[in-house]
Amino acid sequence: MLDKKHAELESLEGSKPKLVVLGLDGCILDCGGPSFTQLCPPFERDANEVYDSNDNPVRVAEKTKIGLQWLFDQDIVLCVLCSTARSDIARQLLRDLDLESYFQIVSITTDSPKNQIKDLKKSHGLEFDDILYIDHVANRPQDMESMGIIAYETNDLLNPKNIRQAMDLYLENLP
Repeated sequence: MLDKKHAELESLEGSKPKLVVLGLDGCILDCGGPSFTQLCPPFERDANEVYDSNDNPVRVAEKTKIGLQWLFDQDIVLCVLCSTARSDIARQLLRDLDLESYFQIVSITTDSPKNQIKDLKKSHGLEFDDILYIDHVANRPQDMESMGIIAYETNDLLNPKNIRQAMDLYLENLP
């Protein structure tokens, strides 16, 4: 149940995307500065954080979890997407931070995000306008838009406010 601070997520009227694709590093994971690819296993869990062997923390903000739960509750298929050679670390952090249950699709490969999206479209029988892409990486949303995907660039971790803004952008830009 959402409290008054997150009322922007109360209702979703109109069309909604069939698939919401979220970037992992900096959009969902808060690594406190370095990318998760710079972290050094093994990891140790402490309450809601995971620490690497150099005591660098990785966390998921409570607002991020509220936003993920809300998207999940809207019967929207969620995908976490990451292009990395360190898929072992990415997958371990998803497990250790209890994030796996939010995502019906996990696309963590060395392939480019554009190619991963093309593969998702094909394998799930989607059109590009069925997809909403949310990420913090500069220019990546523009790359997605060039394919006809509605994309939202956030300069903050995923939270109820930027989810609402992304959903509004999706509704405004439907063909």
